Amino acid sequence: MGATEVSRNPKFHVRMKHIDIRHHFLSDAVEAGTLTIQYCPTNDQLADIMTKALPRHKFETFRKELGVQKL
Repeated sequence: MGATEVSRNPKFHVRMKHIDIRHHFLSDAVEAGTLTIQYCPTNDQLADIMTKALPRHKFETFRKELGVQKL
């Protein structure tokens, strides 16, 4: 959610000065209207299957949603 707020609200820019300007392309794209950022709840975050150890049920659910078949 923090990344979403930074992209939408320029008031955070003062706190983010340590980030190089080229990394603010998301904020620029949101301002231009070429990109929309939406919140994705943790329970729907498919990327977790690649980054976290998940309980079996959640792993199998995400695997099914990704279309990966069990060997």
